[in-house]
Amino acid sequence: MDDLVKLEKRFKAAKLILYWLAGIVLTTSLSTIFWPTTKGQLIYSTPVYHSNGTMHSPPDGKYGRYQGSFTIQFAKYTYDIDQKTYRSSLLCLCIPIGLQLDEHASSLNVYYLPFLESVSVVVPGPHFLLSGILVLFGGLFQILQRVVHTYYRAHLPQGSEPEI
Repeated sequence: MDDLVKLEKRFKAAKLILYWLAGIVLTTSLSTIFWPTTKGQLIYSTPVYHSNGTMHSPPDGKYGRYQGSFTIQFAKYTYDIDQKTYRSSLLCLCIPIGLQLDEHASSLNVYYLPFLESVSVVVPGPHFLLSGILVLFGGLFQILQRVVHTYYRAHLPQGSEPEI
């Protein structure tokens, strides 16, 4: 029975860690909306790889997306803040739209963290995908914790109190 108590505590700890991480990721991605912006120079960008080749364009024709696909794009860029040049890169594993950086463009908007200028993004948040995945896994650990708890209580001797 001690093993079940330890297992339940581990599931609870994993659940709490995942929920905290989801909160941190969501808060950080939301904060990028308020970061200052500057012009950056695109050094290198790969063409966008789509896992599905069926293109679906919205009525305005501005951006299209590949339905049911994920996109992969890599880019390197530089930007200047207070006469200091920063160099950064990113690998975007995006669902479903991606960055859609034009590989032939020479400039892009860069959003940087005001007190740590070397931290930057090219697409401000919020980004719900990673937070959602963390919450889903946290929910899975919640379910596992409840299953172990229910099993543990069902196998206690009559009149015993659970340790948890």
